[in-house]
Amino acid sequence: MLYFNMEPIVWGHSRYEIITLCPMKYHFGYVTKPRLKVTTPIQALGTFLHRRKELLYKGEPGQLKLYHKSAEAFASAAKGWWKRTVARTNKIKGQKILWEFKGQPWDFSKDGGLIEELCIKTYNKCASEEPPLYVEYSRKFMLNGRSFNVRIDEIRRNYTIREYKTGMSLPRLLQLKHFPQFTFYALAFCCFAHWDEEFARICGVSEEDRKSWGGNPDYISEKVNLEYYNVKREIMLPVTHRSNQDYYELNNTLSTLESIINDPYLNVYPHWGRHCNFCQYQIPCDERSSKREFQGIPLQPQLRLFDIIQTPKFHDPTLKLFTKGKEVA
Repeated sequence: MLYFNMEPIVWGHSRYEIITLCPMKYHFGYVTKPRLKVTTPIQALGTFLHRRKELLYKGEPGQLKLYHKSAEAFASAAKGWWKRTVARTNKIKGQKILWEFKGQPWDFSKDGGLIEELCIKTYNKCASEEPPLYVEYSRKFMLNGRSFNVRIDEIRRNYTIREYKTGMSLPRLLQLKHFPQFTFYALAFCCFAHWDEEFARICGVSEEDRKSWGGNPDYISEKVNLEYYNVKREIMLPVTHRSNQDYYELNNTLSTLESIINDPYLNVYPHWGRHCNFCQYQIPCDERSSKREFQGIPLQPQLRLFDIIQTPKFHDPTLKLFTKGKEVA
């Protein structure tokens, strides 16, 4: 059987999304942590573009400037890096990329291709505004005994946090109103400003606001502005302001998830679905399924007071997920 572990949990929006999507993906990502040998083209492209975005600016926090002189120069440099480091090696960060068709890596980097399009649109958007204060800001913190880790695309003036997305789909109003990702960001910003005077100074946070944040009494201030920018469509969507209520909801949800993760009687099994097509753990998950290493739904501890005479037998002729047991009459 496979179980979650009892190690301390460091929460971020990625971990949150993974555990709510598929327990087996969480098990691979945060418990056994197998060394991945492969990745998908879209994941490889996303990893590459995030790194290019981080290198778009130069300078110290609060004094950033665009590194390249034009959008074309930025796109040309990105295409060159892709061809040298990805297309020719078919790898990114040591992982082999499972291309969907022959020539796909070069298709991404051709003139007018996806890399050029996204880089030019990203540069033009950034050049039309003053530079951000922080780019790809990553930091850990603790609050009320719980550990967090966030990575924010951009922090701008006027308490503004911006998230960049490169896909075609747009979130709906309900998602923009309740996405935990932005709750994590708003909470982190308020905590950093409360504990770090230098961070607060660079971000222009007033002394009055700084002292009242971080749970004194406000965990999240509605003054924090949240933005969702879709690069491909060049659309900026304002995200609903987060408040203390959002922190309380997130905190209660995390407590529930922690009780599940730390339950020694809870067996881990995959949640099969369309998301499996984009999962980087397809191979190890399929290997365990083929070996029939996934078990059936466990009985609750309080139901184990008596000897089990017969156990259910689960059948799946395609996946063969569960071990054999005695048939129930």
